[in-house]
Amino acid sequence: MRVTRLFDNPEWMRFGACTKPDVDPDTMFPPRGGDHTAQAKLICRGCKVRQLCLDWALTNHIPHGVAGGLSPRERWAVQRQEDAA
Repeated sequence: MRVTRLFDNPEWMRFGACTKPDVDPDTMFPPRGGDHTAQAKLICRGCKVRQLCLDWALTNHIPHGVAGGLSPRERWAVQRQEDAA
């Protein structure tokens, strides 16, 4: 079960590795098809709020971009597994 109270005020978002000045926001929203998500996933790999970001994306059914280190397709697969459990 997801902890939704963390999402009432997503203050944690400002600590995301993707919000740093040297990261182009477009990197986190790569084009569809192929594996254009590698660069975004590298950014997520060292992020301090990665799990919070993933939980947020899954809870809110975010359909675009890399969040929590997963592409929309990967998040969809996680959601399907959780729904089946």
